[in-house]
Amino acid sequence: MKELAGFASIPEAFFARAKALTSDGAGQEGRILFRKRLRRELAGMTWEEAADRVRHLAAALIRRGLERGARVALMADNGPLWAVTDLGVQAAGGIVVPVYCTNSESTIRHIVHDSDVAFFFAGTRRYLDRVSPLLEEKGSVAAVLLDEKLEGSSNALDVETFLGPAPDSGEKKEVDKRIAALTRDQIATVIYTSGTTGPPKGVLLSHGNLLANIEAGLRMTGIGKDEVFLSILPMSHSFERTAGFLAPLLAGATIHFAQSVGTLARDIVEARPTLVLLAPRFLEKLRQKIASNFSTMSGAKGILARWALGIRLDAARRQAAGRRPGYLARLGARLSLKVIGPAIRDRFGGRLRLFLSGGAALSAEVWAFFEAIGVKICQGYGLTETAPAISINPPDAVNPTSVGRVLDNVEVKIAPDGEILARGPSIMKGYHNLPDATAEVIDGEGFFHTGDVGFIDEDGFLFITDRKKDIIVSAGGKNIAPQNVENTLCEGEYIEFASVFGEGENFLAAILSPDMDALKRYAGDEGIAAEDPDALVTHPRVAALFQAEVERANGSLAAYERIARHHVARVPFSVEGGEITTTLKVRRPFLSERYAAEIEKLFSRD
Repeated sequence: MKELAGFASIPEAFFARAKALTSDGAGQEGRILFRKRLRRELAGMTWEEAADRVRHLAAALIRRGLERGARVALMADNGPLWAVTDLGVQAAGGIVVPVYCTNSESTIRHIVHDSDVAFFFAGTRRYLDRVSPLLEEKGSVAAVLLDEKLEGSSNALDVETFLGPAPDSGEKKEVDKRIAALTRDQIATVIYTSGTTGPPKGVLLSHGNLLANIEAGLRMTGIGKDEVFLSILPMSHSFERTAGFLAPLLAGATIHFAQSVGTLARDIVEARPTLVLLAPRFLEKLRQKIASNFSTMSGAKGILARWALGIRLDAARRQAAGRRPGYLARLGARLSLKVIGPAIRDRFGGRLRLFLSGGAALSAEVWAFFEAIGVKICQGYGLTETAPAISINPPDAVNPTSVGRVLDNVEVKIAPDGEILARGPSIMKGYHNLPDATAEVIDGEGFFHTGDVGFIDEDGFLFITDRKKDIIVSAGGKNIAPQNVENTLCEGEYIEFASVFGEGENFLAAILSPDMDALKRYAGDEGIAAEDPDALVTHPRVAALFQAEVERANGSLAAYERIARHHVARVPFSVEGGEITTTLKVRRPFLSERYAAEIEKLFSRD
């Protein structure tokens, strides 16, 4: 197969890869592309089957009047149906508009109207019921239900009815013609940002943007056709869409879709993946669960395992802090891995090569823990507007506190105020219907202004210190990066999210969101009634627990970064509540309004 640089679009590259991996090409008939457990059965889809379904969907869209460049919304859970729909729309010359399943009604309405979608594909009846009233408002959108049979009268079609008969030779030729007409400059998708401030903006990404990012990412990571990816993050997010779906797809790998976050442990064992993409918050949760298992192991086996983990952790923490462990420490770390390694490998399916982390900052402690148990984490960095990766840690040269080396087709420079600027073929075409907003972030030289502050060291590694707009300037003139403080707070078992405040003040304060599952386990162990969440959070022993968590975090922070006062939210942060985005980032401006009275009290001089 020729290099991706030789292809003009995602569908062209996909069909070429499918041909190379079926009986008509490399003689590998039956090679699996997609897998997912559907109810009690593990279902697989071969490359040949996927190619046929993508072509069928594209032909049906054209048959039903989809014009080149028309937008098609897609709201579904991760799975083969999502993937086939995404590729089918593109093959018909359409533009895919992903919609998060957790998006609010107002956000979905904004996306439907702003992008002027012609079709709306909903994965389940539940999602269709949510969006049907919004589609009726617009009046010109055809709704399609993907994974259920529709019975009785409805304004929507189920996918089998929508598809109709298999395409004839003329329809197949029309699909081929549409694919051949695609160019790298044409828009492939409009992805609406999660919007930590203001309404979401539609990011215009071309086929060339996506292909350029995939090309450079595959070169940096060495991902090939023998990999097995486990997909767990939402495919509506640019990180999972590009790095967890399109990149392995075009590399010829197999993609196993997890059923849900709740079944992740089982899915990992079943999929036996070589790579998994996870957001830092998921990795933190996984770390806590594995650490808890170590702490509860009994007998000599437990003592030996905890001893081995302690040695490995000490060496990994030294490495994360930039201090090379001595010879005896390295020898002890190698020997101790033989004690805990087999059990860990079994827990992750036996062949896990690495975790890829992105979407937010990864704490050094989380990296050190997984390094200690023999699981490598490669952290990357980027934004939806950069399709998304700007940098990735090479698997053979990881710097645990860095977001990696800049991709070989991206140019990065640091502005005088420390802001990271990026230029290259993967930078977006702009924001949909927002020329002024586009001009604000892409300058006359073509550099995209990321809004992140950082630096590049002498070895070429990129470091992020914080979001430019989030930097807190204290009354004493100190520039404080709140993300570092928030990550440190969240390393504890009982704090799920944290938001730090203190602009112009003499100290920092935080709003803390409790991890209710961990808190209820604590309450059960302590005999504290846990039925009423409000009473639980305000219980004196629980209040003391959170004070201890803050003091733990303060112990590893500089004096000017320490939290002097805090407030524990009665209701945990959620996407539905508006406190966090769909990518699990705290919406600081929203929180400053919602908790205005509490924040004012925290900084009162009384």
